Amino acid sequence: MNADCSAHGMCVKGECFCASGWGQAPGAVGMNVCKDAVCPVDCGPHGMCQDNLCVCQDGWQGPACREPKCVDDCSGHGTCTFVLANSPAECVCEYGFSPPNCYHIALYKKLNACPNECSGNGLCMDGTCICQEGTTGLDCAKEICPPGTSGPQCQYRSCLRDCSGFGVCFNGECACDNDHLGPDCSIPRKCYDACHSVCLSDLAGSRCEFCKGQCLTLASNPVVGNHNPLLPRLYALPQLAAHGHSQNNASAHAQHEASYKRLRRRHHEEVSAVQTGSHAKKPHHAEVSNVKVGHYNPDLVY
Repeated sequence: MNADCSAHGMCVKGECFCASGWGQAPGAVGMNVCKDAVCPVDCGPHGMCQDNLCVCQDGWQGPACREPKCVDDCSGHGTCTFVLANSPAECVCEYGFSPPNCYHIALYKKLNACPNECSGNGLCMDGTCICQEGTTGLDCAKEICPPGTSGPQCQYRSCLRDCSGFGVCFNGECACDNDHLGPDCSIPRKCYDACHSVCLSDLAGSRCEFCKGQCLTLASNPVVGNHNPLLPRLYALPQLAAHGHSQNNASAHAQHEASYKRLRRRHHEEVSAVQTGSHAKKPHHAEVSNVKVGHYNPDLVY
């Protein structure tokens, strides 16, 4: 036995009590005579003793390699701690910062925020909520109702085809806007007379859609499908003017012919009277004879 304990300890009753940093190397056999340089404390499973000091593994620190160690000490924006037993230490970053060292702004802070944080019913993806099953809406706050029901608590009856976006649903009945009609507000008002007989039996059918499309196409055309009652009259004005002018000419001509016939008939009557002697010539001859022959009247002598 080395009585002086290799000059690194004190022998008490045959046993060496070593000075700090000396002892028996791990794995050595025999008595401890304080001849081997050792660490003051046990380095544990995460460190190795070298030159009287514990050399720790990554993520560990301290005299016995039992304390957590993080990169850059979490940059002042997090806490360095052990997340799992016997695992290296990690940074638990403050809100808005990202691992591993809590230095960089977190990605979720760079993305667009979602309305109402998706109401706790979905995942926010750059401003858009991805709703979980059974919820819908921009913020995933609306509950998906069973078929035939609607409302915040699904307490109302739903409307046919949700009023096609052209009306408001009131407990199962559509109140359509001014431009649409029908049970589901899908028929344009201007096409209702033309298409209701086809559409009411099958509102989503191809025949109904064809009828509405044809009606709207004709209605949007500035000429085809639009009747202006004044246009035919305007188009007929030149013809009416020409016809009136011809009628006026014919009337004037007829009047001229009538006057000519009257004059001609009068002329013939006078000529006939002269030829036949039917005119009053006797009084005339009597008057002439009286003037020429007459009776002597002394009173007429001046």
